[in-house]
Amino acid sequence: MKRLTYGFLLLTVVACTREPSHQTTDPVSLRIAVAANAQYAVDSIVAAFTTRYAIPVSTMVSSSGKLTAQIRQSAPYDLFLSADLDYPRHLFEQGLATAPPVVYAFGELILWAGDTSLDLSRPAGVLQEAGVRRIAIAQARTAPYGRAAEAWLAHHQLRPAIAGKLVYGESIAQVNSYLLSGAAELAFTALSVVQAPELRMIGQYQILDPATYPPLAQGMVLTRYGQEQHPEVARAFYDFVLGPEGQEILQQFGYRPGSSVPLPDHGEQ
Repeated sequence: MKRLTYGFLLLTVVACTREPSHQTTDPVSLRIAVAANAQYAVDSIVAAFTTRYAIPVSTMVSSSGKLTAQIRQSAPYDLFLSADLDYPRHLFEQGLATAPPVVYAFGELILWAGDTSLDLSRPAGVLQEAGVRRIAIAQARTAPYGRAAEAWLAHHQLRPAIAGKLVYGESIAQVNSYLLSGAAELAFTALSVVQAPELRMIGQYQILDPATYPPLAQGMVLTRYGQEQHPEVARAFYDFVLGPEGQEILQQFGYRPGSSVPLPDHGEQ
């Protein structure tokens, strides 16, 4: 269990678009769709990429399901970094991505608490404590980390006992905001979130046994829009994420290394 110093920091961790600090006179710029669990890691990757190539990059952060819907509706995203393989694979099958997804990282699910006095070494027990009134969880319909959390609850046969405590967020970003605002005492979220400098000193967390939920293989695709509009720079960012510097940054945020080889169908979650 990791214990942190609780602070009264309330961040707006909702879906948002942020422009990088490094600009260029070159009219080419990139727009990246990013699953909410990866927003902080991708911010660091964008900063490193922009420093090297002086190419402006903006990110749109939301749930994987919502971003997929936006790409289907012709949103101008050059790349999509999902929280799973299914959403980007569907885009490829529909002709909206240039190739099957590659695994850029494997994520980990955690239980996060704002109160350091709670005993997270027994996650199944702490969820049922009377003092825990609200537990934030992402919608399984749109957020792969929500599906992972539901699988963890099913493994421990806990859902009937705590169903009345669950509050749902559209994405991991909204789940995090529930905990940070005090609207929930506990949250199922991504390990990468609490590795962010602005969040790592808040509360405490427990990494949940990865054997109790399907692997969080996170897939990336170059979109058809990116290939048609900005093929060289979009591919440069794609390669940067999979290269040594991008992978090192992802590991700093708690991800396990990805692979540049698409998983076969039976490797899906």
